[in-house]
Amino acid sequence: GDSGRSTSAKRPVLSRGDAPEEFLYPYKDVTPTLPVLEGAAAGNGSMNNVPDIDGVARKAVLMFSLRGKAVPSLAAEAVRLAQEGGDKAVYLLRSPGQGEATGGAATGLTAVKIGALAVPVDSNGGVLIHFTPQETPRSVPAWEVLSKDFDPSRLGGGIVFIGTSAEGLKDQRPTPMSPMAPGVEIHAAVAEQILSGYYLERPDYVEGMELTFILLVGSALILLMGRFGAAWCAVLATSAIGLFAWGSWQA
Repeated sequence: GDSGRSTSAKRPVLSRGDAPEEFLYPYKDVTPTLPVLEGAAAGNGSMNNVPDIDGVARKAVLMFSLRGKAVPSLAAEAVRLAQEGGDKAVYLLRSPGQGEATGGAATGLTAVKIGALAVPVDSNGGVLIHFTPQETPRSVPAWEVLSKDFDPSRLGGGIVFIGTSAEGLKDQRPTPMSPMAPGVEIHAAVAEQILSGYYLERPDYVEGMELTFILLVGSALILLMGRFGAAWCAVLATSAIGLFAWGSWQA
């Protein structure tokens, strides 16, 4: 039901192109932060995530649509405020219609600009998350932070996300790296890859390539099965799939 309260972005969200706001993931209601916290905060970002159909978090959305108005994600807000002059930075949603290169895509977003940083996104404003290995030193336990002899330099002057890891608090999310990762690590991974500029890209023409590959290999197997038999055709199919996977990995 309707919470009776609303929320909005702390800084303007501008757009350029063919109404990119229409392609953002829409929400009709919101559970806002406590008013005393939201009023004092320099930023205001959504904690939502958009898992794949199997429930695994592989993609993060940088912008959502709340009652028709664009609002940033938590990771996007953190990145905005972390950069120089970030407290005055604005967002810019870019889509085709103003000279944007789309690689064949006719609609949707092409980039989300966060202050001085332009992030390439899919048509709905999402990015594939580049997770680092699980053993990457990233977390500092809360009890250590609250202890009297804690050294603040351990935080390194970086962006700090405060979250939970206990299973009973229900903020565990399956990712490609872990079946039960703390949800806060997803926000941290997204912010990290934006600041590093290292993205996992899936061009819009890849789906067409995959379909063409399936049709070509399938047709070849049909034509060759009668002449060479099932064993040799199995070798051909396995080799073709391996070659395609290898090429994808190299790309």
